[in-house]
Amino acid sequence: MKRAARVIVLALATLLCASVALAGAPATGLDPSGADSVVLNARNEGLDDFCTKPSTPLSSRARAMCPMAAQIPKCDAFVAACADKPPDLDKLPRWNLGWLANILGSLASGVVWLLVAIVLGLIVWFVASAVGRARRDTRLASPEPKAAVTPDAMAEALEAPSDAETLLQRANDHAQRGELDRAALLYLAAALRALDRRGAIRIARHRTNGEYVRACKESEATPQLRAIVRAVDRVQFGREAPTREAIADVGARAAWIVRTVALASLVLLACGCSIPDRGPIARSGDPAGDDLFMEVLQRQGADVARLGGSLSSLPIPEHNAVTPLIVVDVSRTPLEEETRVHLARWVSAGGRLLIAGDVKSWPEEFHAKPKESWTPKVTFKFPDPEESDEDDRTADASDRTFTAVVGEARGIEWDDEAYVLATTEDKVTYAASRAFDSGVVVGLAGDDLLTNAGISVAPNAKAIVALIERYARGRKIRVALPQDGISPPSNPLSALLHAGLGLALVHAAFATVLLMLAFGLRQALARNAPPPARRAWTEHVAATGTLYARAKLAPHALYAYARFADARLRARMPRTMTDPAAFLAFRSRADATHCAEVWALATSARSADRPRGDELTTLRELRALYAAAMKTE
Repeated sequence: MKRAARVIVLALATLLCASVALAGAPATGLDPSGADSVVLNARNEGLDDFCTKPSTPLSSRARAMCPMAAQIPKCDAFVAACADKPPDLDKLPRWNLGWLANILGSLASGVVWLLVAIVLGLIVWFVASAVGRARRDTRLASPEPKAAVTPDAMAEALEAPSDAETLLQRANDHAQRGELDRAALLYLAAALRALDRRGAIRIARHRTNGEYVRACKESEATPQLRAIVRAVDRVQFGREAPTREAIADVGARAAWIVRTVALASLVLLACGCSIPDRGPIARSGDPAGDDLFMEVLQRQGADVARLGGSLSSLPIPEHNAVTPLIVVDVSRTPLEEETRVHLARWVSAGGRLLIAGDVKSWPEEFHAKPKESWTPKVTFKFPDPEESDEDDRTADASDRTFTAVVGEARGIEWDDEAYVLATTEDKVTYAASRAFDSGVVVGLAGDDLLTNAGISVAPNAKAIVALIERYARGRKIRVALPQDGISPPSNPLSALLHAGLGLALVHAAFATVLLMLAFGLRQALARNAPPPARRAWTEHVAATGTLYARAKLAPHALYAYARFADARLRARMPRTMTDPAAFLAFRSRADATHCAEVWALATSARSADRPRGDELTTLRELRALYAAAMKTE
């Protein structure tokens, strides 16, 4: 009941704030008639680096703008940069080393094929050995249970053209039928789809569930999403059988994310609460950049920003959904094959795309071909905004006309279904639009009007703003960055291949196999067992002394050493002598009285005596005297 009451309160607050906001907010729109003055004001306020201090040497795209440089006011630095000729690469010294390259190439090819043959032979040998061992092994491994929720099933659920509410309803249906693993999958997909629609996350095939949790921008939804991900991960990767209680908890959390947080976001938006800023548009000194184009749209009140993600990750629009106008300059944003296919699919589902640049780089599904033109002047004709129709094939283009100047004359050859928007003086189509199923593609044969230099030439700004105003009416505008045409990698291997390290991976694989063989074969060879190590005599002596010390047998040690010294001295004594102490004093050249005292203490010790405390001292003195006596010849 409390949750329902909270939902009702938030809904009422949303309606109230939305009505106030709509009543007090003025209507804004693009104005082509004032576009040239906006460009001039922006340049006067500092967005003029491409004219005052362009990045030199000029790139090939910037040099394509040089024919228009003289027509841009106060752009002497750009004109001077265009006058500087690029270095002639044909005049640089070259060395003919083709013969050496041919020799090294032949040697490298032979070595590679030799290594391939060796590796294949070793693989066959290893496989044969493994098969032989497997046949001798009688134990059979028990089959592992297959996970009901797989990564492919998760990706299919996220890519399906369904909104969050539909996914939530489908999950409830699966839960009621007892298909708990499938229900957990769809609950997570519903939560992710809702957060993606609100901009809290960006759904991509290569991202994991944990990355979605860490990237979530809604602080209130993050704990709920984390709990859902943990439950789904236990089912998906831990092969844990889901329970009805756990799935019911996941469903409640997913419903909270889809419904309650959405209402809270609407309240904040309608009441005018603080919304994170998109950040300033970057300024650069590149004449072929698009920062001035974006600045003009922004100053006229358009919701324009960078796309901020790969074009291949654009969510497929749902039926009758209002999509943003995506602006793609293929000269700045090269499109990979996967990106082209996804972009065509996105347009067919209801997307609206403005694509400019070389027609050869457009997706093949658009069926556009390049055509030559000989004049740099282009005439745009648009119907009146109040009388125009959304279907370009029935619109009447007779009211508004703009003449633009481009750097390079190009054209488009499209079929009869294309609606012509601009032509050159030799009647070649320069800009046109065409409907594809539920979407629309607006094509420009060149990207001159989107660049800093191109939009600075009057009246080019009016023409491009009129074009944007026609197809972006009531829509957001998102401009693709140069890296947005690259498809995000789906796995670490594809990421390395995208980075151009495919050949290096092959070399690394061969090197790994060779290293394994070079080191592993030596480790696999049989070796004779080393002989058992024997202890040295000194170790036995040290062990015996340690034992005597622990057992406090100092009298026994003195007694044993005295008997040893007595036997050795009597063996050396002449027959005329009978006193070992006198012989010890004579041979060691020590005091006879001291020697007699030490000898008397040593010979009087017995093993059974209790320690007096002077046994070790007497033993050291006797050892010193005995050693001196035995060294003297």
